[in-house]
Amino acid sequence: MLSKFQVGGIYVRLFLKDPKFPLRNPKRFLEGLLDQYVSSVAATHYEAIATDPELPLLLSAALVSLLRVHPALADHVGYLGYVPKLVAAMAYEGRRETMASGQATSGSQAEPSEHDNSAHSEATVQTPQERVRLSCLRVLHQLASSTTCAEAMAATSAGTPQVFDCFIDFFFKLLLLL
Repeated sequence: MLSKFQVGGIYVRLFLKDPKFPLRNPKRFLEGLLDQYVSSVAATHYEAIATDPELPLLLSAALVSLLRVHPALADHVGYLGYVPKLVAAMAYEGRRETMASGQATSGSQAEPSEHDNSAHSEATVQTPQERVRLSCLRVLHQLASSTTCAEAMAATSAGTPQVFDCFIDFFFKLLLLL
């Protein structure tokens, strides 16, 4: 299904193979990607809605590629008002991950044995929520090059402590993997 996924009349997988291909209307494609991305991230919040967990990752890759090829479009994202939505989505995923890890640690308190490698293997496997949060982080990182978007990120107060916690947790996990 994802191989034939279209946004604004453009096949996303084909765009990812050649992001420098001249688009007829890059703003329209950007708006479609943002709309689909925010919708797919919101759909991952609810397990009752059947959605492909790879869709947010595909859309975020297309967004990052489009913004790398057309950096001036980042200002357009700031004017459209998507930055607070992306920050809020990342904060929500961070709160959700924190609550899930809190429930897991408050459960059984069995100590791992010396030969048990399951704790190490669980630390290296990313959950779907972590992957969505990471995709939000990639998009926000790419948007940070725009002054308009950076100001919008700074002005966004929704979930600010959770977003910083997400950044810290993410970089701490990266250090553990290295």
